[in-house]
Amino acid sequence: MEKEYYVSRAKLYRDEAQRAITYINNGDEQYSHLIYQNLCKSFRLELKVLKDDVPLYRQMLVEFNEQVANHNDILTNLVWIRARVRQFE
Repeated sequence: MEKEYYVSRAKLYRDEAQRAITYINNGDEQYSHLIYQNLCKSFRLELKVLKDDVPLYRQMLVEFNEQVANHNDILTNLVWIRARVRQFE
């Protein structure tokens, strides 16, 4: 049960990253930026409250936070997030 929850959370991150990528491709950078900011905030907050008994999920969140902290452009980070979640699934 718990594993399915974390896989579901990861898929949500993947879907949101894809949605933001779609907005970028459609020329709507403002919505994309809002989604990206929400994703970044979610990564930080979830990492703070995550139980230690889910090491793979925790590692993924740590990597997300490191990736966005590198200040790459938003599209690069979104594509990376989407790909990294696929590895977790």
